[in-house]
Amino acid sequence: MNYRRYSQNTIKTYSDALDVFFRFFQNKALKNLGKEDLIQFNTEYILKKNLSSSYQNQVINAIKLFYRNRFNQTMEVDFIQ
Repeated sequence: MNYRRYSQNTIKTYSDALDVFFRFFQNKALKNLGKEDLIQFNTEYILKKNLSSSYQNQVINAIKLFYRNRFNQTMEVDFIQ
């Protein structure tokens, strides 16, 4: 992310968001997480805790970037409102 000139705040925000997401699914391999898991996380964590839409967007963007860079895989997450 440094090479793409992301700000230190964005790097920290994305790292923290990924940490929360991966801890939520600590018993699943990262490679095996998919859109159903993201829907579950959105419903059972973000919406249940009434977290802001900006937090939701940060988590989604962090996940999309991670899966694209780590596994060359696109996460179809644009459908989450």
